[in-house]
Formats: sequence, structure tokens, C-alpha cells
Amino acid sequence: MVAVGIGAFANGKFFSAIGDHCAQNGDSYIYEYDPSTSKLQLLTDALTVIGHQPGDWGYGKIHARMINGADGAIYVTTYWGSSTGVQFTSGYDGDVLLRIDPSTGQVTSLGVPISKHGVPSLASSPDGKTLYGEAIDPVSGERDGLFFAYDIAQRKVVFQMDKPSGVKGYRNILVDSTGKAWFSIGANQVAIYDPATNTATTSDIKLPGVYLRAATRPAPDGTVYGITAQPDVLFKITTDGQLHTMGPVRGYTASLAMSPDGSKLYYVPDAHGTSFEQGAPVIEVDTATGTEREVVRLDDLTEAKLQLKLGGSYDVVLDPSGNSLYIGLNAGDPAAKEGFGSVVLAIVKLH
Repeated sequence: MVAVGIGAFANGKFFSAIGDHCAQNGDSYIYEYDPSTSKLQLLTDALTVIGHQPGDWGYGKIHARMINGADGAIYVTTYWGSSTGVQFTSGYDGDVLLRIDPSTGQVTSLGVPISKHGVPSLASSPDGKTLYGEAIDPVSGERDGLFFAYDIAQRKVVFQMDKPSGVKGYRNILVDSTGKAWFSIGANQVAIYDPATNTATTSDIKLPGVYLRAATRPAPDGTVYGITAQPDVLFKITTDGQLHTMGPVRGYTASLAMSPDGSKLYYVPDAHGTSFEQGAPVIEVDTATGTEREVVRLDDLTEAKLQLKLGGSYDVVLDPSGNSLYIGLNAGDPAAKEGFGSVVLAIVKLH
């Protein structure tokens, strides 16, 4: 099993997902954790909700961020476990948009937003009425794809734009204080979608890395924080639309949480399997100074208590109170020095 997509809070509960990373018959599982009872329960799995013909391609990961919609529901997309040799059939036409009702735990399928594509990245407009996604064509070897906007109320795609062929960067979308969506188009470049005009244009602003990997919502002062890959660099977008580099982070980082007042950021470095080499630290960043400190080293705890070595996290979420971090961690056998195979939910009390 692997833990990938960023979870979400609703109705006082934390929702997250894991997947089996399989291609044919691949499946993902949606969980609910209730802090008031310390109860973690499985709600359902993707194949049960969507329907499946045995032998068809499945939904081995939920890679995208879970999104809180304006209607109170949570939205998320499936993603293949592997695209190698993918076959589109009457039972599999691409990855699917799911709707979670946090009051009942019911999960429903809203169908395939972009036919014959996978959706590894999802964000939303500040009002929660429009989803922004990146979709990859697996037949191209995951080198071609597009950006799209999806209207939740209308339940349809209202904009899409092809990305340049062969680019890296179908991993994150940054939404600024004006509601515009920034997405990578290769070679440190971004395009910016403006919902007011329903158009996207290439920006002259250059990212400090090849592509965008993590981003926060806007802080109370309108600043948005992000992290690139290749190299792994922290930056911020201010309300004047300018990018300011803040410095390197301590490894490949796939998830970035922010305190309610915007004064602190939190991340776990080396997401893709090697975080244990640093002790799987939870890093806190002071946004005013850029100063970092280690909150805790999680690998020390899991090796002693669970006999598992931590591979890293794609899922670092701060609860609405700002008191606790919820971290979905990939983990594996310490003797084999593998950071995958098992999944751990860690809750770090900050206050």
C-alpha cells in the first residue's frame, strides 16, 4: 500500500486515502479519522464506488489533493497505479472524480472529467466552486497533458488548455489571492489561468525549480507559499503577483501545510521513500524570517514502536485549529531499508 494524496478536514473529521499502486484491477481506499473518538475507519474503496470489470485498468492511487467544495462535500480524483501498457475499455475510460459527503461518509462517482487521462493534481478556487486539475495522457508515456477547470455546480469541464509536449510538472497547482491558478508548463515556466476571463496565458515569472511540487492556500495577508522540484526550493507569491525565493528545503517535498495566521509552514522532506535518512523530520518554517526548526523526528518513534522505517509523506495537513498536524506516511521494513509497503497516520500535537 502507498499513501499519496493530501487529505482534508470536514465536520471535525480528517479524510484521507491510500492505494495498492496496482495497474489492472488497481484499487484505492478512503478513510475517515474522528479525533473525538480516536477512531479510524474505512469508508469505501474506489472499485466499489465506480464499478469495475475484472482485468480492466483500475485506480491504484488517489494522488491528488482532497478539496473542500462550497457545498460542504470533499472532492478528489483517482489515479492509476501504473500507466505502463494501459488499455482503455468500456469499463475504464480514464480517472474519475469522486465526491465524499462528510456528514454521512457516502462516496459517489461523478464520472471521468477528462477522457483517457489520469488526474494526479487538483486545487480549487477560493470560493470552492471550481476545481482546477492537471490531466496526463498515459499513451504518450505521461509526457503530454493539459490543465482544466471544472464547475462543481454544473458538473462539467468549463476550460482546458494543452500543455507543451514532454514537460515535467503535473504535480501541483498554486491558487493566488486573486483566485488565479498557476501551473507548470516546463523549464521553470508557469501559465496562469484567470477565471474572470476563462483564459490562461504564459507568465514571464520564472519558478526557482523546474516545476511546482507543493503549495499552500493564501495566508490572511494574501501571500501564497510554494515549493519547487529540481531543485527543491521554497518561495512565496505576494499580493502584487511577484515571486520571491526564500531558500532551499531539505529534500523533495510533496506537501506543505500552513498555520491559520500564516506565520508558520510545515513539511516532511524526502517524500519519495528516503525520509528515514534524515530521521523523517517534521520541519517548521518561520515565514517572516525563513528560519527552520525540527519539531520532531518521526522515524525514531515508528522504528521503536512499530518496527517500520518511514519513507516520507505526500500528506501533511494542519487541523483547522492549528494545534495538530496530520501526516500520512509511507513506511517499510527497517532491515530492507524500504520506505514503502505500509502506511502510518501520525498526529503531531503542536500546542
